[in-house]
Amino acid sequence: MSDRNEIVSRVTAALEGKPAPVAIRNARKVDARGERRGYWVVSDAAGVIMAAGTGEGTFEHCCRTVGLDPADRNAVIDAEGRILTPGYVDIHAHGAWEKSFDDGPDGIDVARAGHAVHGTTRQVLSLITNPVDVICRNIRTVRATMESGRPDILGCHLEGPFLALARKGAHDPECLKDPVPDIVDKMLEASGADPASGKLGCIRQITIAPELPHGIDAIRRFAAAGVVPAVGHCDADYATACRGFDAGAGIMTHMFNAMNG
Repeated sequence: MSDRNEIVSRVTAALEGKPAPVAIRNARKVDARGERRGYWVVSDAAGVIMAAGTGEGTFEHCCRTVGLDPADRNAVIDAEGRILTPGYVDIHAHGAWEKSFDDGPDGIDVARAGHAVHGTTRQVLSLITNPVDVICRNIRTVRATMESGRPDILGCHLEGPFLALARKGAHDPECLKDPVPDIVDKMLEASGADPASGKLGCIRQITIAPELPHGIDAIRRFAAAGVVPAVGHCDADYATACRGFDAGAGIMTHMFNAMNG
């Protein structure tokens, strides 16, 4: 456990770090177009990749452009032929290393470290069904963590409480709710969203069963606030699901799993 604590501490410090110039050389790039060896990449002080390619002369010039000495082994990473590929972006996971994203700031640090060491560089944190006040507290925690300087956290995904009882899966049936306007307002307020001004909050995605009495209206309201509604954990028929997508749903949660059809 002490080793894991050390990893969490180091990874969290790295994820909280401010952008700085970085250069990687001698990598094996792998992407949809295939594989290239001897590849390098250079980012500027804002953390933005400003040049990439092959050829040492160009690499050294780009390093100097961002204030890096290409011969400084502490500033330039030699990949030694290892694979260089874009990091994973995860939009649906509830935690890692025995911690949930619902477990407060420490739980977020541990769980994010558990994903980061396996290559997930950006993540939407999925929150489980709970009483509404607990969900709002967890939303505010994600928001505060993001505002503290965590570019690796893209926001949160609310998987519940607006789910069909018959398709609840592991979610607590006592906490399931119809998405009435008052609850929607509370969640958007907790997220920091202000639909009137166009300000986005920290809720990036929310799973809703469209057949609930206020399901379609809630999909419209969340979509208008910049949230991506997902159809999932539902018992809807085809026509109702289509109404959900027409209202603004843009993704599915557990397609053909925890729903009928």
